[in-house]
Amino acid sequence: MILSQPEAGAVPRFGLAYDVLGDQRTVIRAGYGLSYFPEPYSASSMLTQGPPHLFSESFSLSDFLLDYTNVPRIEQPFGPLVPLKPQSTAEINSRRPVVRGYSFNNQTQYAQTWTFNIQRQITKDWMAEIGYAGSRGVNLLYGFNHNEARLGSGKVEDRRPIQALRNIPSVLIFEPMNSSTYHGLVTKAERRFAQGFQLLATYTWGKSLDTGGSVASGGGQSGGPLTVTCIKCYRGPSGFDVKHRAVINGLYDLPFGKGRLVNIENPVTDMILGGWQVGGIITATTGRPFNVGLQNGVNNGAPSWPNRIRDGRLDDPDPYYWFDATAFVAPQPNNYGNVARGVLYSPGVVNIDMSVVKTFPITERLKFHFRFEAFNLFNTPYFSFPNASIGSPTVGRITSTVGDNRSLQLSGRITF
Repeated sequence: MILSQPEAGAVPRFGLAYDVLGDQRTVIRAGYGLSYFPEPYSASSMLTQGPPHLFSESFSLSDFLLDYTNVPRIEQPFGPLVPLKPQSTAEINSRRPVVRGYSFNNQTQYAQTWTFNIQRQITKDWMAEIGYAGSRGVNLLYGFNHNEARLGSGKVEDRRPIQALRNIPSVLIFEPMNSSTYHGLVTKAERRFAQGFQLLATYTWGKSLDTGGSVASGGGQSGGPLTVTCIKCYRGPSGFDVKHRAVINGLYDLPFGKGRLVNIENPVTDMILGGWQVGGIITATTGRPFNVGLQNGVNNGAPSWPNRIRDGRLDDPDPYYWFDATAFVAPQPNNYGNVARGVLYSPGVVNIDMSVVKTFPITERLKFHFRFEAFNLFNTPYFSFPNASIGSPTVGRITSTVGDNRSLQLSGRITF
């Protein structure tokens, strides 16, 4: 058993291992850790977006065509533009900048992780393991628009909650109000390298949930809450959630060559046919979640999302029509719609990589190492997300891929 709390300010770690039968063949392991970390608002602009607020405006050259002295030039790329330094609420409202800010509720983000697994040596060469892994993220940052227009009739500006800034469509505030959880079943079978063969097979069945994507790196296709009026209502799959993932990798020394199962005495034949090694990795995963939205909003400037009247999944989907678009309909005006985040998943993929390796001895010290590798051996397409805008003529159709095409490479290396 190990308990770690090294210094003041450090975070605790707890772990244990127990030999159940005392023969070192069945071992139970468990652990818990607590980690504190500062989460960046945006890795590319942390210094420029410092608290309390950031105001930014965009301009075009047409704004300066009557006075060419004010056009930014190579020798003066940042001027002579006048920086936006609003002196009053009225000035902010009239110039309509983008406004960002950070909550003074500056709670530190932290994550809890825990694991439990049972490992069993089955034979001299084979080992099996089954376990559970979990984590919880707390005080994670989420950026939301405080000035989002609310449901109702009339002008959009009249329905913004911050009426003093009624002309500002986005007042984005970052607050530590997001959270996440992960639970996963983890299994593994492993054969040590023996008699020229090695194998490792793993399978994970997991689920990751949160209330919004990361501020710095986005939330995939499941994004954030559908409306800021009820952020916790839209807790759902993380953008990177993958339900099932299986990976098998192996290495095999072909049994041809001098002193092997198929013995080859002739040195020339042995040089050509003997000593080859084949490896491979098979990866199979299910897809990632995506949101279903509306091509045309029905809420007069407020967020609009469809109603889900049926499941929406098809028994035999294909990239031309991946989900049942008729299962989603536009709600009546001044309604958000009942669809949740990440209700459907994109296609999964099965990918195979392989390698062929051989070492050719030239002299006692001089050797030539040959390697051939194929990535995505069968050129399997990894389809992207479908068009999920209800009302679009191409709704449900997938028109792009997100994985690499087949790639082959040869390499040679001489050692001496």
